[in-house]
Amino acid sequence: MGFYYPGKGKSGDLPPRRDFADLWRKRILAELGDLGLTILVGGYAQKYYLGDRFKPSLTQTVRAYGEYLPPMIPLVHPSPLNFRWQSKNPWYEAEVVPAAVGGGQGGRRHLTLAQRASAMRTIGSSWCCSRNARRTR
Repeated sequence: MGFYYPGKGKSGDLPPRRDFADLWRKRILAELGDLGLTILVGGYAQKYYLGDRFKPSLTQTVRAYGEYLPPMIPLVHPSPLNFRWQSKNPWYEAEVVPAAVGGGQGGRRHLTLAQRASAMRTIGSSWCCSRNARRTR
């Protein structure tokens, strides 16, 4: 959606610029080829990619992750600000994360080995990029 941290708003992070996805998405996806899986990290990405399939809340959307597999899986943003959300929703760590990486308790093996590795890199790089962007502001 964007290649930078847009900053803090009144009730969370500011949304990404609307023109970024329109300007870059098709070009980048053409270069990447067949991904097989799109990891939707956070509500803004989920609303953009899922459209009418987005549930009334991020929590409901993530909880219904199986409806989107494959080719997409909705995840919460891996941020310390979401630790409270994760503690209130233990099913996320028990069900959704194992499904995303293809194993663990109750995890369904929806992803290939390459997709699991990509999911972990995306989760990790998303966290790193967010932290680095905040530090440079």
